[in-house]
Amino acid sequence: QRAAEVQVSGLLRTGLLKRLESSTQAFILTCRKMASTLEGLLDLISTQGQVASGDSLRDWIKLDVTDDLAFDSWKDLADYNPADTYNIEALSSDIENDMHLLRSLASTIETATANVTDPKFTALSDMLASILDQASTDERTRELQHPELTAAQLAQASRDDRKTLAFSYFADTIDYLQDNIDQILADPRLAAYRGRVAFVTGSGRKKAGKDHRPLSVEQDEAVAGFAPRTGAAKDADGRPLAEDAYDLLFTTDVLSQGVNLQQARNVASIDLPWNPQILVQRHGRIDRIGSPHSRIYVWCFFPDTGLDQWLRLEERLHLKLAKAAASVGHGRVLPGVAASDERVFNARAEKIRALEAGDATLFTGRDTSLMSGEEFRAMLRKAVENASLERALENMPWSIGSGFTTDDRPPGYVFCARILNKPDEPVFRYIPLPAHLIPGATMARPLPNEDVDDTAPTLRGTPVDVIDQSLTSLTMANPPKPETSAHLPPEWVDLAYDAWETAQQSIADMWNETLDTQGNQPNITPIIRKAIEHLTQHNSRVNTDDADRAIKIYKRGQSSRVTSVIREILNDEQMTSDNKTARLVEIIDELGLTAPEAKERRYPITPDDVHLIAWMAIIPPS
Repeated sequence: QRAAEVQVSGLLRTGLLKRLESSTQAFILTCRKMASTLEGLLDLISTQGQVASGDSLRDWIKLDVTDDLAFDSWKDLADYNPADTYNIEALSSDIENDMHLLRSLASTIETATANVTDPKFTALSDMLASILDQASTDERTRELQHPELTAAQLAQASRDDRKTLAFSYFADTIDYLQDNIDQILADPRLAAYRGRVAFVTGSGRKKAGKDHRPLSVEQDEAVAGFAPRTGAAKDADGRPLAEDAYDLLFTTDVLSQGVNLQQARNVASIDLPWNPQILVQRHGRIDRIGSPHSRIYVWCFFPDTGLDQWLRLEERLHLKLAKAAASVGHGRVLPGVAASDERVFNARAEKIRALEAGDATLFTGRDTSLMSGEEFRAMLRKAVENASLERALENMPWSIGSGFTTDDRPPGYVFCARILNKPDEPVFRYIPLPAHLIPGATMARPLPNEDVDDTAPTLRGTPVDVIDQSLTSLTMANPPKPETSAHLPPEWVDLAYDAWETAQQSIADMWNETLDTQGNQPNITPIIRKAIEHLTQHNSRVNTDDADRAIKIYKRGQSSRVTSVIREILNDEQMTSDNKTARLVEIIDELGLTAPEAKERRYPITPDDVHLIAWMAIIPPS
C-alpha cells in the first residue's frame, strides 16, 4: 500500500513539474482544477456516500484534468464504490489537506509572477525575431542568385522561410500564449507576423455555436491556411484551394502526426516533452519529402534555471517510482503504470542534454533508438525494394528468432505474434529481464515478497514487466547499427521458450480482457443515452430518416468533444424540446459524425491460439 502511495505521488509531482516547465499559467490552472476536482470527490462522499473506484482514480491521475471535455467524459464513465467501505474521516481529511496544498501552490506562483513579464514571452519574441532576420537575409541572397524569379515568387519564398510551427504539450500553455499574443507581437521586430497567427488545441476554445475566440481555428483549417501548398486540397490544375493565411501556428501535439506542413521552415518546442520521440514527431511535420527548403530550423526551449537541475529533479522522482516498484518485486505497483527504469531514463536524459548542446542527431535519422511508426514503415518499404530480399523475407519460417549485443537498452526479448489466423493484425511484446534471469548473471534471485501481485506475469517464477506498446517493442528490437552482427548464445535460446510462454499468456489475457462478443458495443455515456432517449421521444417535427440516422450514430458512441456539445444542447433551458431535437440532428453533419462499421465478433482465446511470427533477443555485452 505504501509503495502504491509513493508511486501515485510521484506521478502527480511529475505531472505538475512538467506543467510548471511549460508555463506558470498551466501550473496554476492545473493546481486549481485538481483542487476543484478533489472538492467534487469530497462532495460526492458527503452527499451521495460514494467514492470513485481505484481504477477510476488511476485513470484520473493520468488525465489532463485541465481538459474539460476529457474530465467530463471521465466523470460519466467512472465507477463508484459505497463510501461506508472506507475510513471516511481519514480519507476526507487527506483530501482537504491536498486541496489546501494545491491552492496554496497556485497562489504562491501567481503572486510571484504578478506584474512580471514572463521570460518565456521574451525568449519567444527573440526566437521569432531571429527567424525573421534569417528569412530577410535569405530573401536578399535569393534576389541576387535568382533574378528570374518574379516579385510574387520572391514574396512567397520569404513567407515560407518565416513560417513557424510552435508546439506545446499543454493546451493551457497554448491558451496562455493566445491570451498574450498582442503583448508578444507588440515587439516592433515581429510586425510581419501580425494578423497571420492561429491557435489549435484540439480540446478547443472554439465550441460549436459559442465561445469562438479570435485566432482559434479547427485543425483542418489550420493545416490548410498555414501550409496550403503541402497540406491543403488542390484543384484540377494542382493549385491549393485554401488561402495562405497564417505564418505562425501555435498548437498542441494534435498536429504532431499525420499532417504535411513542410511548406514551413521552422518548428519550435515551447516546452520539453519528457519522451524525445515527441520531439521527433514534431520535427517530422516539416522535415518531409516535398519540402522546398534546403535546410530547416529546429528550436527548443530549455528551462533557464539550468537543464541539469530540472533533469535531476525528474531523476529523483523516477527513482522514487523505481524504488516503489522494487519494494513489491519487479513489475508494476499500480495496474497500467509501468515501473520506471533507470537505464531508460538516463538514456533519454542524455538525448535531451545532447539536444541542448546543439547535437541534432535526434532529428537527422542517425539515432535509431527513437523511431516513429512512420519511420519503421519507411524502413520496411526500403528493404523490400530489393526483390531478392523481399522473397527471402516471405520464405522465412514462422517462429524464426535472432539476437544482437548492445548496452544501450535493457536486456530481454521482443516477440511478434499473430492471434488465430489474423496475420494482418500483428501484436508485439517486449519483456525486459530481471537482473538475476539474464543468462550468465551472477546476481542471486531476490527473496519472495508476500506483497507481490499474484496476477502479474511471471518468467521462471519471477514477476516481470511485459510491455505491450508496439513502437517500444519495435524500437527495442531494432539493432543500434545496420552493420550489427547477429549473436544468439544457446542459453538465450533456451530462455526464449519460457519468455515466449509469458508473452503468449499476456497476449491472450489482453485479448480476453477487451473481449467484445457482441461486435462493436461501445461504452455509451449517460449524456449520450439521454440524447438517444430525447430523439426517440421528440422526433415528430424532423425527418424520420434523419432522426433514425442520428440515433444509430449516437449508439455507436462518440468522443468527449461530441459529448460536451450534446451536454450543452440538452442542458440549454432556452431551447424547446423540438429545437433540441433539431439541433441534435444538425450537429451530425456539422461535426462530421459517422457510425463506425461494426467490428467482427470476437470470442475468448487460450495461449495456444497465439502464434509466434518472429522474435529477437537483446543481449548485454559479456
